[in-house]
Amino acid sequence: MMLNLANIPGGEISGLGSEELEWITEESGVRFLSELSNGFMSYLNSEEDVDIAEDVLKELDDLEKNGIPQSSRKQMESVVNRFTAFLSQKNLSTNLQNIPISILNNYLRLFYAELRMKNGFYYAPASLICFRAGLHRHFLFIRKDVHIISDHRFERANRMLATMVQKYKTSNQPKDRDPFPVIEDDDMQKLKNHFDRSSGEVLQQEIIFNLIYYFGFRGWETLPHLDRGSFSIHTDADGLEYVSLNHELLSKNAKASLSPSEFSDLKKARMYAYTEEDEKHCPVEGFKLYMNKIASVEGNSLFPKPCKNYSKGLAKRCWFTSKKTTGIQSVSNLMSTLSEKLDLSKRYTNHCIRVTHVTVLKENGFSNAEIASSTGHKNPSSIDRYNRKRRDRDFSSMSNALSIATSKRSVVIKRIGSHGKIRMEEEACTSHMSSHDQHEQPQIKIEFTGSFHNCSFTIDK
Repeated sequence: MMLNLANIPGGEISGLGSEELEWITEESGVRFLSELSNGFMSYLNSEEDVDIAEDVLKELDDLEKNGIPQSSRKQMESVVNRFTAFLSQKNLSTNLQNIPISILNNYLRLFYAELRMKNGFYYAPASLICFRAGLHRHFLFIRKDVHIISDHRFERANRMLATMVQKYKTSNQPKDRDPFPVIEDDDMQKLKNHFDRSSGEVLQQEIIFNLIYYFGFRGWETLPHLDRGSFSIHTDADGLEYVSLNHELLSKNAKASLSPSEFSDLKKARMYAYTEEDEKHCPVEGFKLYMNKIASVEGNSLFPKPCKNYSKGLAKRCWFTSKKTTGIQSVSNLMSTLSEKLDLSKRYTNHCIRVTHVTVLKENGFSNAEIASSTGHKNPSSIDRYNRKRRDRDFSSMSNALSIATSKRSVVIKRIGSHGKIRMEEEACTSHMSSHDQHEQPQIKIEFTGSFHNCSFTIDK
């Protein structure tokens, strides 16, 4: 029983003053709480509302999970499945909700230490970080006391993850090629020639490519959330037509968060019409044609499935069908499919289109802040990582430049802009020349191709 005697005048209880009554009140409260059953204390401390049914709580959890972008959710589920399968194989507990922190830390250390690819190779650092991010996201849903990235109680596990990065760096295993290379100029020309709008399939391929290329989308992260009302055509103050996005999108840069810095969508990209007379390849004209062709198709899908019988003489009757929409795999594998079909120099992915978007703008002198407004990056400095992207011609130019110091033969040096190149050949003296000939000035030939704007060149002999 808990007594509350603090406000009773001391004179009413014989022999007790007010200070003694306060002590009795405090002591009775402490003893009262210590006598409560564990079950009742758990009830008092429970953060869940016991009036909500379990099935409703599960629906709320599912709704919260569905707020995560689909690609991130799939990655999380894949990693969690792999982690639990690993624990089962080791005969360890898979009850992730109740494992003590110290034991979970050791489980993660062991999991990180034994992570390998199917061929036995170590995972690259970026892949290791993705493994940890997937697990971290899962624990945020099932346990409020677990933060495996920054919690000092998981320091040993994170140290093991860093050790695996070192193992990868020192293993001398074959280095993976850049998974997201910039699309080479010759390959861009092949794509342009392919997009001749001769069928529903080709027209849709062009639209998907252009939406990613001009708006800097992240491929399938964004495309599923688009419909026919997502874009509109406008005319700017100079009378030029452009296509713009009508609404914000949930993405890696615009997250489901209550923080304005995280949920704000800063994307301000536009897709302008060509200024020259080239309707055949104008992106806005292509967009108009596409929207006209799908207008008669039922539903609001932006990507209805192209008719297979288009090339069989029924072009005027059917470009797209109302029965189906283009599948996720078909859209996600667009560039992989075109790389093989058009015999491109590399096997590209849809993300390569976004990489090319940033690289081309950077090559044309746009600042990081300007490019970030197109891609939607929150921090303009994030654009710097794209600066490490190089085309094949850049590596060739650097190698040729180095050759000048080791060989006095003819050397080709290229400094590439967005639309042209400089070719420089230097015919210099060799060791086989006579001493008289070696004093002659080298002959330099320079050939300019392409178009340059606001450029100046200085040749020092």
